[in-house]
Amino acid sequence: MKYPGFKLEDVANLMTVFQPAVLFLFWLLTHKKFHSFWQKWKNWVVTLSIVASAIGLWKQGWLAWLAAPVSIPVWGVILAAVPVILCVALIIREMFKSSSSVPTFEDYKSDMIFGIRWNWVYHLGQIEPDLVNAFCPNDTCRCRLSHSWYLDRSNSIFNCPNCGFHHTLEGDEREVHRRVAIEIERRVNTGEFIKALG
Repeated sequence: MKYPGFKLEDVANLMTVFQPAVLFLFWLLTHKKFHSFWQKWKNWVVTLSIVASAIGLWKQGWLAWLAAPVSIPVWGVILAAVPVILCVALIIREMFKSSSSVPTFEDYKSDMIFGIRWNWVYHLGQIEPDLVNAFCPNDTCRCRLSHSWYLDRSNSIFNCPNCGFHHTLEGDEREVHRRVAIEIERRVNTGEFIKALG
């Protein structure tokens, strides 16, 4: 397989040279979401980078010494290879295990806030107040919303149609959702959200 003016090894060499710059540029463009991306995909990025680097070095002939004949018995090669393979397997397993067990803010999608169970979704890594929904803390039934007025001030009343739970929060629906979104962001920024995931 050839590219115009390039051999496959030339492409691998270029990937080896430019991959740090591409990763840095990617970080600059998406630094707000880079942390969650890196937690999720860092093992694949590192693995592909190592593979691309190894291919480039091999094609350049820098690793040709690995193919040179040696006068070691087969049993010696096997004995030397077994611990290396075990170490590599353990390192890879720990890398994938640690990345999958570290919670990120995108795993945090439900919590008790202001006496009500709230569920929400993220849109492009941000909390949209319109996508925050109230549920009954007793039976997780979606709450119905009604309003009352007192001294020219709107109150939002959340009612559970199943168990009769009701809870009143000051402000209209938009204001309540905005306050909930701000509280979610505060818990994410302080790391409190990890308790809710535990």
